[in-house]
Amino acid sequence: MSFENIIGNEDVKNILNNAIKTGKLTHSYMFLGPSGVGKTLFAIEFAKMILCEGVRK
Repeated sequence: MSFENIIGNEDVKNILNNAIKTGKLTHSYMFLGPSGVGKTLFAIEFAKMILCEGVRK
């Protein structure tokens, strides 16, 4: 799962994917923006990618 169910926000997808691929994760991430832009969806998918071994690509 590499954010394939999220449309748009390619820059954000690249930043988070690169952090995972390089192993350079920080201790926290802030998902900011107006209502309805996908902050919660990004946070959930990012958590899945970090915490679930079978989900990583």
